Amino acid sequence: MKRHIPPTPSYRFSTGKHPAIETIHDGATIEPSMVDADGLGKDLKRLPARHFDWAQGQPFPGNPLLGPYFVQSASKGDAVVVDIISLRADREIARTLIKDGHGYWEAPALPHKRRKCRTRLIKWKTTPKSATPLNPFGKTFPPVSCRPFLGCIATATAGKGKSSLLASDHGGNLDLPILTAGTSLALPVYCEGALVYFGDMHAAQGAGEIVGGGLEISGSAKLRCRIRQGEAQYGLRFKHKTAAGTIAVKRNMEAAVKQSFSNLVAWLVTLGMEMEDAVMLLSQTCAFEMGGLSSRYSVVACTLAKPYWPTSDFNHLL
Repeated sequence: MKRHIPPTPSYRFSTGKHPAIETIHDGATIEPSMVDADGLGKDLKRLPARHFDWAQGQPFPGNPLLGPYFVQSASKGDAVVVDIISLRADREIARTLIKDGHGYWEAPALPHKRRKCRTRLIKWKTTPKSATPLNPFGKTFPPVSCRPFLGCIATATAGKGKSSLLASDHGGNLDLPILTAGTSLALPVYCEGALVYFGDMHAAQGAGEIVGGGLEISGSAKLRCRIRQGEAQYGLRFKHKTAAGTIAVKRNMEAAVKQSFSNLVAWLVTLGMEMEDAVMLLSQTCAFEMGGLSSRYSVVACTLAKPYWPTSDFNHLL
């Protein structure tokens, strides 16, 4: 496999056609280490500015993405499948900001008055299985379960690309907790080599990333990139051990629910089902999962459990 000396910078804040940091072959496995959404590494310090595509003197944009990786044989119209083999946090402290107006949530109107949310950067002590806040507002806070996942996986788009803070048909800031070890994600390829980006690891996060952040943490991953020729038309799809489904990114949640459902109907039709039968099956058996929610877009996954798939070869759906 041909290796390239990574150019500087190796982290980008948009998913454009930037110079590749590495060229890999179809089916290659990579083991990248990634900073967190604030650019902090395992020592809780930000990497030197030369590592980022960042104009000095400007606020740090957030969500730096490692890449892109050029995948040989990938062409426009194909799909690149990213197999998430393993994920590992490389430090014990995760961070989450809570602030009025940060994220999808707004402070509630309490009886007779509106309580303004207090601002705090919550620091979490994590283990491979759980996390506990070190500086909560009160005395009672149960541990939360940890299950690391990648908040951002994307392929390059035309021109300057899209901001690493956004999600769209190319993937991006999906913030879907299902993108954890054991999951495969298929993304459309829009240019030669696919140009794949990774970042925004979370130690844990609930549906929607409602507070505007998960348990932001740095870490390493073991990933495999495979090409499926001519499958860009099927959009964002995923599979793990017990289910598979489709992902839609739309302006609002209602549109994302409808699109993810329709995309999964289309997938089932390619496997031989009649459209009406696929609609009926999903209407009785599917589940929806929320990814990132914001005023600009909503991410929704429509999921169908393994027993309901009309194939004897579920493991090779993707």
